[in-house]
Amino acid sequence: MGQSKAFAQDNNDLIMPAYTFVNLTAFVKVAKNTRLTLSVNNLTNTIGITESEEGSITDNQVNYVRARSIAGRTIRAGINVNF
Repeated sequence: MGQSKAFAQDNNDLIMPAYTFVNLTAFVKVAKNTRLTLSVNNLTNTIGITESEEGSITDNQVNYVRARSIAGRTIRAGINVNF
């Protein structure tokens, strides 16, 4: 999954870079009623900016850009037992 580069606002001055991330889910059946599961989101720990509140950078000024990023790598493991 991911996003190509995109403009931060309608004035088309500031560009958010493109990014690609990979999710992985695997499971192993270890018994008739038991399954182990491993899920990894953002496997490569990619930094991706999804939105920004500023549209321009002004020369010779202190500029702050508030932006929202995708979540970093998260790992979840689980055991499923069916009764």
